[in-house]
Amino acid sequence: LFFAPNIHQLLFGRVVVGFAIAVSGIADVAYLHEIAPKEFRGSIVSVNEACISLGFLLAFILAVWFNNVDGGWRHMLGISGWLAAIQFVGMMFMPESPVWLAQQQQQKGRDREIALTQIIYDGEEEEDISFSDAVLLSDEQHQQKQDDVNNNNVIR
Repeated sequence: LFFAPNIHQLLFGRVVVGFAIAVSGIADVAYLHEIAPKEFRGSIVSVNEACISLGFLLAFILAVWFNNVDGGWRHMLGISGWLAAIQFVGMMFMPESPVWLAQQQQQKGRDREIALTQIIYDGEEEEDISFSDAVLLSDEQHQQKQDDVNNNNVIR
């Protein structure tokens, strides 16, 4: 967007960036939900939303500051491009979520991912099972806990 030579390319770029922001707004919350331990999920997602609001505030302050600079809108878009590039590089080092790995049935890093699943689902450690079996086992244990809670509520 910084290099857009005319208004039409600038508007097209804004539409593309708008769709990308919408997709990332959904994907980051889903990723945080999958990777976070269940006792921290709500607070982690809330902190994420607070950081997004802080980003809006900082963008507004920069917009006011660049308002009196010649070609200030190009500088604002250039800064956002650099921040997006830094975020892209940082995303390369993020671990895959256990749910995604189970869906893809990947076996690489099986021990690390099973450990993550143990943290997330409070499952029991099992010997010589695949990652997808561990996730299924954790889901069965979760369902059993839900059934126990429902049965206790009926008995009382």
